[in-house]
Amino acid sequence: MKNSHKSFLTAFSVLMLSTSSLWAGTTLIANNSNDDCADGIGGFQQCLDVAVDNGDADTILLKPGTYDQGPYIYNAAITAEDSPLIIQNQAEELPIIVGGADSGLTIITSGVGDTQTELNFHGLVFQNGDNGNGGGLNVTLSDANATVEHCNFLDNKGTLGAGLAIAASGTGSASISHN
Repeated sequence: MKNSHKSFLTAFSVLMLSTSSLWAGTTLIANNSNDDCADGIGGFQQCLDVAVDNGDADTILLKPGTYDQGPYIYNAAITAEDSPLIIQNQAEELPIIVGGADSGLTIITSGVGDTQTELNFHGLVFQNGDNGNGGGLNVTLSDANATVEHCNFLDNKGTLGAGLAIAASGTGSASISHN
């Protein structure tokens, strides 16, 4: 019995070490304020600006609330950011990203050789966006992968993909599930 317990602990330790290396990087917490996010906590756009320029794998946790100071833009093509980005809800109550006269959130990674870029959007609400492509969420990527899961798209407008538009080129791909 002692040996099986020791084997379980060893397997658990290896699993924890490998899992923690997947999540290595910077965690930023976005709230409704316009704080500069220099300390890892601030407004959503400010946290996107830190993430696009720091060279780290980033997780942006959105606190519950309405994010209506957009449009929110993450443009890695300008800074040549080539790192994973996760944007997800921090709590059970889903944050709402309001688009207005543009997309609620625009992500651009094309043109940077973004072979390391993995984008993940999880547990978000995109609402009232109005844009030609992706009124709620508009993603342009090449040689990168995007995953959109457990998100809600409400009352968005657009010519192509009213709620969501993903333009993937090169080896880029998209996975969209449980929305």
